[in-house]
Amino acid sequence: YLTNGLTSVERFPISFKTQFSGHHFHHVVLGVYCNGRYGTLGMSRRADLMDRSELVFDFEDSYRRYQHTMKKIKIGLYVPHNPHVFQPIEWNYLVINACKQSREDMRKELEKHGRDMRMK
Repeated sequence: YLTNGLTSVERFPISFKTQFSGHHFHHVVLGVYCNGRYGTLGMSRRADLMDRSELVFDFEDSYRRYQHTMKKIKIGLYVPHNPHVFQPIEWNYLVINACKQSREDMRKELEKHGRDMRMK
């Protein structure tokens, strides 16, 4: 809601599933794209997860420092700016199983998704 008026900023959801000590945790941040740059808005209790300017691999590296193993990454499509539109948010457009893919394969998928989103 706070970014609805920023029409030059494209917004999309990013969620992560991690595992720590046998328990699964779900984390959600708002991905943003503006003037050719990506960033995120989100909250965390950990100082190095509060404000990240680089995306998915920085999150994975940060979670790893707290003994969380990245299991799944989900990236949605852009969120409409009009708060009165009843268009559902596409939360799971790209789903990456981080346990079964190399970083290079994940990077290729993420870059392709980024290119596709910029075309829309």
